[in-house]
Amino acid sequence: MPTSSPSSEQELSPFRTFFWPVYPQETKTVALLCIIFFLIVGTNAFLLPFHTSLLVTAPNSGTEVIGYLRIFGELPLGILYILGYNWLSLHFSKPTVVLINYIGFISIYLLFGFYILSNNNTLIVNPDTIASLMETYPLIKWVFPVYGNWTMSILFVLTEIWAGVSFSQFFWQTANHFTITKEARRIYPLFIISAGSAGIVAIPILKEIIHHVDTYHASSTQQEFNLLFQTISVATLFLSLIIYFLFRLQYKIPPPAEEVTLESRQKEVHPSAINGFHYLLRSPYLIFILLTLLASENIYSIVNLLWKAELLAYDPHTADYNYFLTNYVFLDSVGLFFFAILSRNLINRLGWHKTVYITPLLSLFVGLPFLILFFFFQETQTSSLFGLDSHELLAIFGAGQNALMHSSMSCFYFPTKEMTYIPLPRNVKTEGKAAADILGNIGGLALAGLIQEGLLILSEGTDLTIAPYLIVFLFFLFWLWIYATRKMDRKYSVLLNRLQQTERSSKIS
Repeated sequence: MPTSSPSSEQELSPFRTFFWPVYPQETKTVALLCIIFFLIVGTNAFLLPFHTSLLVTAPNSGTEVIGYLRIFGELPLGILYILGYNWLSLHFSKPTVVLINYIGFISIYLLFGFYILSNNNTLIVNPDTIASLMETYPLIKWVFPVYGNWTMSILFVLTEIWAGVSFSQFFWQTANHFTITKEARRIYPLFIISAGSAGIVAIPILKEIIHHVDTYHASSTQQEFNLLFQTISVATLFLSLIIYFLFRLQYKIPPPAEEVTLESRQKEVHPSAINGFHYLLRSPYLIFILLTLLASENIYSIVNLLWKAELLAYDPHTADYNYFLTNYVFLDSVGLFFFAILSRNLINRLGWHKTVYITPLLSLFVGLPFLILFFFFQETQTSSLFGLDSHELLAIFGAGQNALMHSSMSCFYFPTKEMTYIPLPRNVKTEGKAAADILGNIGGLALAGLIQEGLLILSEGTDLTIAPYLIVFLFFLFWLWIYATRKMDRKYSVLLNRLQQTERSSKIS
């Protein structure tokens, strides 16, 4: 926000309160942040359907390989990324850090689009060799496609890490820097609406690109898919440059006076790339934030895994699988947009301390019907219902359930979680947040992967056969999520009270 907060005497008209609850002096900052988030989400909407479809439809592969990639790929690489990100943050400005990250990531996508995909069959291990290893070592058979399809494995891991980083470290960290707690309740819902509208705009453009690529009449479906990937990679390159320049504009705006005051009071800390881990280990407050992330990401990952396994059973072809995921992203964006509009005033009306419980309870509520339907097909061996194949019905039903869960997390969980960082000193908001968010994100996914692969080893089965055991873990994770949220709620209240007392003391003095 600007160097001073809006006066308490200022009032917005009812019309503006509903559509644009932003004071004139805040307009430039909020508008820039909305545009930045719109472009980040739009860029990710272009890319995200590809990495999953390419991985799970690769030779001998399936959703069963995802767990290994999360344990041995995302977790160690995510930790290394935290160290690298903190080092970059200490030596470069935020816009430069964003530029370096985007250049690295988009370069990888361009490499895949213009070289690796077209030569993938010669780069990967012979599928017959992998199939033989899977048959010889059934207990760990799903680790071999990870190695065999190493190109798609790398793309999946990097994209998963990137998705979390671009949201958490690039956008939300910036939003927290330019926002104070009392403004966040009013302004943060606008960012979620911006995110939802991004997918609504991006996916029709992506579909138009797919249709345009079809007109080239490529000699094979694979060549057509490669051309599509190349087009998307080039498009994201230009979008990335725009995002960088917008970040430059954003950081030319002075932060709010409260942020400057808070930074001036914090203790000087010796710069170190591992400070984030120190903050995390020494702060129960950050630990509880981490636990909510671990639980929520784990739950979403397990439910998402069951849904994608059903989708793969319904349609194992790469292009079709990718197109279904593209439609899902659009459905998810529409749901997110309207969900954000309908729920935007709930944080103000209910307050942070009630809103923070909505997501775990709503996720449990919307997840149960999918799990019940899943068990119905498993136990009765019914192959169809309402004229639809069981896998098709679960794929469609699961898409809706996942969209609702994601909308709830985006509209309630992430904004309330981000608010908990605002009262913290700047170095904790930067390095401590990076450690908590990235470890919470990839740690939750890795834990889900550990549970998944452990059950697969014990049963020598597939994701669909171990589903009953996965669901047992889900209920424990829901309990952990609510427990950690209660603890975080109490500590957040204490932190806000201390901050208010400090502000009152400053005014008196």
